[in-house]
Amino acid sequence: MRSNISNKPKCLILCAGLGSRLRPLTLHTPKPMATICDVPLFDAALASCLRAGFRHIAINTHHLSDLMASHALSCAKEAGLSDIYISKEMPEILGTGGALHHLSDWWGQDDLLVYNGDILSEISLEQLWLAHQASSSLVTLVYRAAPPNDGGRSLWLDAAQRVVAIAKKDDLPADLPKEGLREAGFACAYVVRPHFRKFLPKHGGFFDLIDGFNQALAAGETISGIPFSGYWADIGNPRALWEANLLVTSMPPASRHTLLGKAAEDKMSPPSNFTVDSRSFIASSVTPGPGCVIENSVLLRGAVVAPGERLSGVLRGLGLNETFS
Repeated sequence: MRSNISNKPKCLILCAGLGSRLRPLTLHTPKPMATICDVPLFDAALASCLRAGFRHIAINTHHLSDLMASHALSCAKEAGLSDIYISKEMPEILGTGGALHHLSDWWGQDDLLVYNGDILSEISLEQLWLAHQASSSLVTLVYRAAPPNDGGRSLWLDAAQRVVAIAKKDDLPADLPKEGLREAGFACAYVVRPHFRKFLPKHGGFFDLIDGFNQALAAGETISGIPFSGYWADIGNPRALWEANLLVTSMPPASRHTLLGKAAEDKMSPPSNFTVDSRSFIASSVTPGPGCVIENSVLLRGAVVAPGERLSGVLRGLGLNETFS
């Protein structure tokens, strides 16, 4: 389907996070290169951007910067892009807001779509972009009905789906009218106009995007929200990686391929020398030992399964070896 997007829009995929909660995987692999059904999260994010019509794409890098940049450039070449702009954050990571300041020259005077490279979702980036272009808002962001469950700040929206505050419930301003407000979670996708830069530190450095949003709200700017209720996962820890692999494996092939943006691994042919249930995922490079039994488990690249071993609720490979109930 041909995209309705025009005017050569720009997109930033955030790829600089440390991935501390996914260690030891992230000791040697950037978090956006963790895999769902053998497809790196970054590849799925890039495919979402390309499907929406974006061809001017940047990424920021910090942790394992060269490895992340090399993978992104390889993906760009495979997709027929002439290039991906690499914004290296060295020696210190700049945060979700500082990343915008650091690529200001590339960003220029265009609107910019920003998408996290470590989430997996069915968000339509084309619909987000078009909704923003149809508004006069400084920022248009995607929100989920579920508030954050990781201690982060919630979005508080009025009846017109305008964000009026971003804060934990106990930190809401005392003079803010609470009646009719909806609490929601930020879905890590938004479009921002270039003059948002006046709410970023003038001299760069680490800066939290949410602080910039709150400064814009305090200055009377409008931040609009659009709801999203489809599949969305923050792959922030080993359990989330395990759960996402199991869930996506259980999807019909067409849905799985659309979500991941490429021909993901289809279910393997029934094995003759080991037993595996229909929920489990086994990377194509993994050959379990004969006589083993695999249930409700995910075997990523590099996983080793000994002959006769029985696995249940296991995530193994890429340096991980976890068991979940």
